[in-house]
Amino acid sequence: MSAATEMQENICARLCGMARTDISRVRLIAAGEDFGAMAETELARRRVLVRVQFIQSLTDTELAAVALGDIDLASLARRVWFGLGST
Repeated sequence: MSAATEMQENICARLCGMARTDISRVRLIAAGEDFGAMAETELARRRVLVRVQFIQSLTDTELAAVALGDIDLASLARRVWFGLGST
């Protein structure tokens, strides 16, 4: 089974489950048209959420250093991502 087929089956199963409890929600989805743009917006929201959650994990002192530009968070993340080791 292809990955696309498996994803379609998973989505269909969720829609069927939704239909059992509230068919009107499935009708709203069926009437929609611009799901590509909605999906892109949701992906962007999730990327922002990952960043926000990391920022929230920093101490006040670390946040202040990032805010003042003393720490370049993106640069540190790139170093980790590219495997250049620790600071």
